[in-house]
Amino acid sequence: MFKHFSSGIATPTTTAPVTYTWSGPGIVSGSNTSTITVNQGGVYTLTLTNILNSCTSIITNSVTNDNAPVTPTTAASSTITCNTTTVNMTATVGAGTYTYNWSGPGIVGTNTLSSATSSLGGTYTVIVTNTTNGCVGTETLTVNSSTTVPTGVAINPPTFTLSCSTPTTALTATAVGASTYSWIAPATGAIISGGTSATAGINGPGNYSVVVTGTNGCSAAAAISAVSPNTLAPTFVLSNSSPSITCLTASPTVSINVTSTVGIGSYSWSPSSGISGSATGSVVTFTTAGTYTGVITATNGCQSNAIVTVASATNSPTFVAGTATASPLSCSNPTTIISPVYTPTTDITFVWSGPGIVGSTIGSSVAVNQNGTYSVIVTNTVTGCSSNSLTVVVVGTTIPPLLNVSSTSSVGLGCSPTNSTNILTANATPTNVSYNWNTSATTPTILVTTAGVYTVIITDPATSCTTSVTYTVDNNTTVPTATSVATSVIPCGASTATLNGGSPDPGVIFSWTGPSIISGSNTSTPVDDQPGTYILTVTNPTTGCTSTSTVTLINGVPTASFTPDVTTGFAPQVVNFTNLSSPSATVFTWTFGDGNSSSTTSPSNTYSVAGSYTVMMIGSSGLCSDTAYAFITIEDGFSIEIPNVFTPNDDNVNDVFTIKSTGVKEIQLQVFNRWGQLMYDFTGAKAAWDGITSNGEKATDGTYFYFVIATGFDSTKEPVKKNGSLGLYR
Repeated sequence: MFKHFSSGIATPTTTAPVTYTWSGPGIVSGSNTSTITVNQGGVYTLTLTNILNSCTSIITNSVTNDNAPVTPTTAASSTITCNTTTVNMTATVGAGTYTYNWSGPGIVGTNTLSSATSSLGGTYTVIVTNTTNGCVGTETLTVNSSTTVPTGVAINPPTFTLSCSTPTTALTATAVGASTYSWIAPATGAIISGGTSATAGINGPGNYSVVVTGTNGCSAAAAISAVSPNTLAPTFVLSNSSPSITCLTASPTVSINVTSTVGIGSYSWSPSSGISGSATGSVVTFTTAGTYTGVITATNGCQSNAIVTVASATNSPTFVAGTATASPLSCSNPTTIISPVYTPTTDITFVWSGPGIVGSTIGSSVAVNQNGTYSVIVTNTVTGCSSNSLTVVVVGTTIPPLLNVSSTSSVGLGCSPTNSTNILTANATPTNVSYNWNTSATTPTILVTTAGVYTVIITDPATSCTTSVTYTVDNNTTVPTATSVATSVIPCGASTATLNGGSPDPGVIFSWTGPSIISGSNTSTPVDDQPGTYILTVTNPTTGCTSTSTVTLINGVPTASFTPDVTTGFAPQVVNFTNLSSPSATVFTWTFGDGNSSSTTSPSNTYSVAGSYTVMMIGSSGLCSDTAYAFITIEDGFSIEIPNVFTPNDDNVNDVFTIKSTGVKEIQLQVFNRWGQLMYDFTGAKAAWDGITSNGEKATDGTYFYFVIATGFDSTKEPVKKNGSLGLYR
C-alpha cells in the first residue's frame, strides 16, 4: 500500500525559491518534490533549502502501517449425504468490518454473509474485504459429499418354489455398501422373520424385494425374488381380506372358505388370545386387532398359511383443541357461531343440542342466540364410533336493560314553584348504562322547562343492548278564567253591594282583595261597602295557575258629563256626543236644543239650521239624577257670488266690485287688464275692488279679468277657484 504526503509547511523565506529533499525507509517516488509516495511505515524527513541563501528547514512526518493482510479461516458444518442434504459454511476473520463473497457449485440462498449454505460437494471460495483499508483475503473450502448408493444388490435364491415339505424358505440379500435392510412381502405372502436383516424367512408365494441403505442414508432396491406357490397346497378364499373391529357391531367376524383339489384335514388359527370361539374351524371370529395366521392342512399333509391382519377402527372422532369457542352474545352480536375443527374431517355426522340453536342442528357448526351449554355428538359413518365429549358454554345476553321514567310533577308543567319545572329521572336496571336523551343530555336526570315529548335511550355497555322510553310532559300552564262585571254600583240609598265573580273552570278557588270586604272574600260573590277597585283572583289548586279580574265598585249617586266632538260648524253639521257620566248613571235623557231628543248613552245629532244651541243631558240612577250641558254654534254653509260689472263713479251705487260670500275663511283676488298686467292683488276674509290700481291710480274704463281662490272653514274641502271678465264703467 502506498501513501502520499505533501510538505504543507511554509519555508523560512516565502518569496525565495526552495528545494525539497526527502529521506525515509520506503520512498517510491517524488523524493525531490513537495509530495512523495511511500510504501512502508516509518519516519520521513523533509529538508527545505532556500537556494538564494542556503538556509534550511527540516520537517518530519511519521507514517503508520495499516495494511495487515486479511486471513480468513473457513469450515463446513458436516458432509453432504442423503440424510444431510445441505451444510453450513462459515468464514472467520479477526476484529474489523468486512464484506464477504462466496462462490462455488451449490450455494443456496445469499452469498454475501459470513456464512453460506451449500447443497453440493465441491470446492468453494470466499473473498473477504476489509472495508476500512481495502485489504482483501481469499480462502477456499472443500465440502465433502457422500451420496453413493449401495451397489450390487441381489437376492438369493432369485427364484424358489414352495412345497409341502418346504412351505417356508429363507431369502438372503447381498450388496456393496449396505448397512440396513428392509424386506417387502407380496399380498399373498409374509415375512415371518428377519424383516430388517440380510436374511429373511418368508411364507407364501409372490414377488419379494428388499431395500438396502448405506451408512450415508442412500438407498437402493434389489431385484425381485419370485417365490412360486406350492401347487399341492390347499387353496382358499377369505371372505374378508381386510377385516376391522369397528363400533358398528360388538363382535366382528371373518369367514374363510377353503376349496381345494384335495380334502382339508384341519385348521389351526393363532394367536388364540384374540379369537372368540373355535380356533380350529373354517370360520374364525377375531376380537382384537392384530395379525393372525391360519394353518390349513390338507388330507394329503400339505399345508397353506392364511395370514389375516385385523385392523382396529374404534377411535371416536375428536376435535382440535381451542377451536370450539364462541364469542359472547350481545345486541351487537345477537347470534354466535360455534365452529370446531374435527379429526377426521370426512365421513362424520353431527347432532347438536342446546337451548338456543338457530337453523340446522346437523352441521359441523351451529348458530345460537341464547346463552347456555351446547353439546354435539360426532359419529364416524365408516366405523360407527361416536363422541359426545364436546360441550361449549355460551355467555352473554341479548335481553335489553329495564327502564322507566319518573317525574317530580304529576301534572306536567304548572304555574306553582313546585311544578313550574319538572325533573325527569331515567330509572335503569342495571345501573351502569349510558343515557342519551333527545335533548342531547347524557345524564340520568334532566330538567324540563318546556312541555313536550321526551325520549331517553339507555345502552348496556356489556351487551350493547338498548331500551328507549318516551315520556310526555303535559302543559298545564293554562290559567283559569276569572269572570266578573267591570263595574258594580252601590245602589242609590243602599250601604253595600254584592260583587258577582265566577269561573267556568271546575274546582277553582276564589280570593278577593279591595278597600272593604264585609264577607265572602273567598267566594265568588263577596259583599262590600266602600267604592273602589276590587280584584278577583281565581286559582287552579292542582296546577297553581291563576288569573285575575278587576271590578270597580262605585257609589250609586250619578254624575252627569259628556263632550261633543265639535262645538262650532256649518249647517248641516253632525255632532257626536261622548257620554262621560259616572258608571252609576244608567238612564240618560238628551235634548239637543233644535227640538230633537234621545235616550241612548252616546247619541249624535244633525244641525241643519245656523244658530246657537244648548244641549242638555240628564243621567239617572234610580231616584238619583244629575244634569250636564254643552253649547253648539252652527253657521251658514259655504257660498260665493261674483258680479261682472261695477261703476266706480262715487254715486254710491255699485261703486265697488264686491264678492259676496258665506262660510268663507279667506279669499285671494287678482285683477288683470287685457294686456295681462296685474292691476290689483288682495287676500282677506272679504274681497272687494274700488277701481284703484296697486299704484294708486284710477283704472280706466274697459274690460278686466279676475282670478279668485276661496278657502272655507272646513279644512277637509278643497279651495274653490273661479275666474272671469269684469266690466268697469265710470
